[in-house]
Amino acid sequence: MAVEFMPLLKRVKKLEGRTVFVFSYLLAILLGGSLLWLPFSNPRMKVSFLDALFTATSALCVTGLTVVDVGTAYSLVGQLIILVLIQAGGLGITTFSVWLFLSLGRDIGFKSRLFMQSTFSHRPTDELKGLLRLIFLFTFLIEFLGAVILFMYWSFRFPWSRAAYLAFFHSISAFCNAGFGLFPDNLVHYQGSFTVSLTIAGLIILGGIGFPVAYELVGVYQKKKSGSRIRLSLHSRLVLLTTTVLIFGGMLILYGIEYNDSLDRLPVHQGLLVAFFQSVTARTAGFNTIDMAALTNASLLVMIILMFIGASPGSCGGGIKTSTFALLAGLLWNRLQGKNHVHLFRRTVPDEAVSRSVALFALACGLVLTMTTLVLMVESGNVPFAKAGGRLMEVLFEVVSAFGTVGLSIGITPKLEPISKILIIITMYLGRVGILSLGYSIARKEERHPILYAEESVMVG
Repeated sequence: MAVEFMPLLKRVKKLEGRTVFVFSYLLAILLGGSLLWLPFSNPRMKVSFLDALFTATSALCVTGLTVVDVGTAYSLVGQLIILVLIQAGGLGITTFSVWLFLSLGRDIGFKSRLFMQSTFSHRPTDELKGLLRLIFLFTFLIEFLGAVILFMYWSFRFPWSRAAYLAFFHSISAFCNAGFGLFPDNLVHYQGSFTVSLTIAGLIILGGIGFPVAYELVGVYQKKKSGSRIRLSLHSRLVLLTTTVLIFGGMLILYGIEYNDSLDRLPVHQGLLVAFFQSVTARTAGFNTIDMAALTNASLLVMIILMFIGASPGSCGGGIKTSTFALLAGLLWNRLQGKNHVHLFRRTVPDEAVSRSVALFALACGLVLTMTTLVLMVESGNVPFAKAGGRLMEVLFEVVSAFGTVGLSIGITPKLEPISKILIIITMYLGRVGILSLGYSIARKEERHPILYAEESVMVG
C-alpha cells in the first residue's frame, strides 16, 4: 500500500501551484458540503445534499448566495463550519497550506512559491513567510477590531454571548467579502444604523482592496516614519483610485435613481447611507440594507456592472477585478488618443498585462452569457418573452452575483431548479478560483520556439 502511495505523492508534488489551488477548492467544497449535510449541522430541517453543497460552495467561494436561511436551518455547529469555510475561502486554502509547510520548516517548491508571490504581491519578494505573516496579522487584526465595534453595538440589544457571536460571525463574513448573515432579512433591520453600516462597509473595503495593496501601504507607513521617500506603485494607485471612483460613483448613481422610489421615505442622510452601503457591498460582499426586489431595473443594472467588476487582485473578492477594469479603461482612453501603448500615471503598462486583461474580460463575458442562457433555458423553458416577465433580469443578476462572488439576489435563489443550482455552483467556483487560473492549470506549456507567419491586416469596426 505504501509502495502504491509513493508514486501518487510524487505526482502531487510535481503539480503546479495553480493546479493545486484549483483542486484544493474542489476537495474543500465536497468536504464542507458533506459536513453540512450531516444531521448535526441541520437538526431542525433536513437539508438536501445539493443544498448543503450549494451552501458550502457559496461559503468557500465567499459568495453569500443561500438556498436556505443560515440562521435557522443550521445549528451552531453548522454555522461554525460555514464560518471556517468563509475564513479559509477568504484567505485562500493555498495560503494556509503554504503557511503550515513553512512553519514546519518544509520547502514548498519553486512553482508553489512563485504562484503565492504572483497571487499576493505584484513585485518579487524573497521573504514569503514574512508576507504570509503580514496577511494573517492584517486579516485577524481587522476582523477583531470590526467584531469589537459590532459587539459594543449589539451588546445593548442581545445577551453578551449572542452579541459576541453575531459580531465575530458578521465581521469575518464582511472582511472575507462573503455576505453571509444570521438575520432573516440580512441587515435591512439596521438600515439606519451608521455603526453597523459603516463598520461592515469598512470591513468589506479593507478585505477587497487586496493584500498586495495592504502590504505596500504598511511599507509606505514604515518609510514615512523613517523619513524616506514615499511612492506607491502603479498597481496600488490604480486599485485605490478605481475603488474610490466605483464606491462613490455608484453611491451617487444609485441614490439619484432611487431617491424618488425605494429611498423616497428615508431622510437624505439615511438614503445616502443606504446607497453608499449598497455601492460597497455590490462589489463582492452580498450584504444588503434594502429589499433588493424593491429596486428599479436601472439600479439593478448598475449593481450588475459593479458586481461584474468586483474587488481587487489578491483579495477576498471576485469579479474581473478593479485593476482589470482600470487597464481596459486605460486601453480605450489611449486608443482614442491614437497611442499604441497604455500609459497611466506616466508609466507604460506592459502589453502582456493589457492582453491578459482583455482575455479575462472576454472569458468572463462568455461565462456570464453562457450560464445566463443555460439557467434561463432551465427556469423558463419555452415560455414566451411576454409571459416571462422580468425573468431575464432576475437570472442575469443571479449569475453575475455568483460569478463576482457577491451573494446579492432578487430572491430567486431558493426557488431555482436543481440543475440551475448546479450551474450556479459552477459559476461561483469559477468566479472564485479565477478563469485564468483554471485556464493555466489545464493549458499546455508555452511554445519554446513559436512560429511567426506573415502578417495580413483585417478590417475592424
